Amino acid sequence: MRRHATPPARDPDFDSSPTPAGPRPSAEVVAFYQRLVVNPFLWVAALSGVCAAATLILTPARRASVFPPLLVVACWLLYPLVQYHCLDCGKTAGFRRWRRHACPRVRERWATTRPDQSRFVTAPTQLALWVLGTCLIALLAVTSVARR
Repeated sequence: MRRHATPPARDPDFDSSPTPAGPRPSAEVVAFYQRLVVNPFLWVAALSGVCAAATLILTPARRASVFPPLLVVACWLLYPLVQYHCLDCGKTAGFRRWRRHACPRVRERWATTRPDQSRFVTAPTQLALWVLGTCLIALLAVTSVARR
């Protein structure tokens, strides 16, 4: 007779059932207790590809009129590529769902500490810093190419 190994009671990689129920903080409050890292690298890489393709395809005369709207549309369409990563549970998901993330450690921190004790930059602030940094680097790259 063969013996089959019994699967574990709950495998977080394959089990999509919700975590054990408990008090759930509101979406506005939970941001102060989360430890999330925003990961826009796929977005930046895809945006760089769009910019490179537009530079190669468009003629210099049309580039000035078509490129800014194309960049805005590309930023909007590629937004789902921005992700967040939780430092407490290791979950990575789309940035659109960052407010709904309340793993057990976040709920525990919410129940036991004050918001001012959790000194971690919120996810929207991190995304704004990433966007500003990317725009600054793009501006520096454009001005250095224009000087040549």
